[in-house]
Amino acid sequence: MGKGGRPPAPPDYTKQKRELRLATEANYRNQADAYNQQAADYNTALTGFSNNIGNTGSSIGGLTMRDLYDDPNTTENENQYGAMSSALTGYRSSLSGLNAPTKPIFDSVIQSEYGPVSISNMPTLNDINSNMFTNLNSQVGEYSSTLNNLKKSREAEEGRIQGFRNQLLGDASQYSTGLSQLGIADLNQMNELERNLGALDSRRSGFTSSILDQMYPSGFGEYDTRRSGLTSGLADLRGQRQTELDRISAYESGLLSDVDSYRDRLGGLTIADNTGLTGLEEDIANRQRQAGRFSSELGFDFADELGELYDVNRGVTNLSRERQTELDRIANQEKAMLSNARSAEAAAEGGNIYSASGIDAISDRVRDLRADISGFSSVLPYDFSSANDPLTDAEAALADLTSRRATAIGDIESGISGATTGMTNAEL
Repeated sequence: MGKGGRPPAPPDYTKQKRELRLATEANYRNQADAYNQQAADYNTALTGFSNNIGNTGSSIGGLTMRDLYDDPNTTENENQYGAMSSALTGYRSSLSGLNAPTKPIFDSVIQSEYGPVSISNMPTLNDINSNMFTNLNSQVGEYSSTLNNLKKSREAEEGRIQGFRNQLLGDASQYSTGLSQLGIADLNQMNELERNLGALDSRRSGFTSSILDQMYPSGFGEYDTRRSGLTSGLADLRGQRQTELDRISAYESGLLSDVDSYRDRLGGLTIADNTGLTGLEEDIANRQRQAGRFSSELGFDFADELGELYDVNRGVTNLSRERQTELDRIANQEKAMLSNARSAEAAAEGGNIYSASGIDAISDRVRDLRADISGFSSVLPYDFSSANDPLTDAEAALADLTSRRATAIGDIESGISGATTGMTNAEL
């Protein structure tokens, strides 16, 4: 450029820029077409998964615990858990293996050696259904949770059934052990056991489960067998108790009958019936001894009967005491009569012939003794024969005393007859 001349005009790259723009737009269209096809394929795959997952979800929603069971009596596996779980695992694997296409990025202005070039015909990029992908993954998770929860529910129900059955059998076994330790006297424990068995039956009849027949086709048959044994065992124990009660009652009736018999026998006795009193006393003592030795596991009370027996025995004792009192009276009288007779004998043998009052007193004593002996009476035997000899001797001595007195008085009267005129009637 010469001094003071005009600068040259800039180069014109319009053609180059247009070619670059057209080439870029063509490239963008190719990328967009490829991406849009991948997006369409991706969305189509999601739609297929959606249908399959929906069908599986409907099937899972219709399952119950009974559907998670394989009948051992068939060759087919009826447990649907495995098939459903495998299907869900397959969906989860397929979804995780489904790669979303990478969306291309188109610049609206590109830089080139010719300067910036504006791209006006930007291609349209279709969207992938990312919400469906998210929803399908969520559905698979929800259906898996539903299926697993149903499995856990069945496992829990199986545990509940097994626990109830074990508790039922355990309680029955415990009650059986308790029954074996009971005696016929344990009435309260029998009644309590019967109430417990009733409560156990109520629990058993009130228990229900939709899968009980699958786990135990015969139900609680083992419990029913044990329960039947408890029923018969308890009935047998009550029967033994009643048999013992009947034995006690029969013994009590027999005891009362004997008391009545003893009372009748006592009514016909007097103190003179020594053999009857002794026999009745021995019979009562034996009966009291028998009653005292009576034993039973059950409580019994013979207080009333033994009280009546005691009353009869007291009557026998009183009658025996009256007999002894009479025997003592007789013995004392026999002793007293003998003593008095001997005393009268001694008095007669040592009497003073000059004491008319003394002789009369001795005579009165002998006469009174004879009267006492003849006037004595008792229902029991008595013997005053021992006093007869002293009384006879006393009477002989009195006769001799009286005779000698008469002789002495005669001698006195004859010796003083002249000197005692007027004293003939004087009493000596």
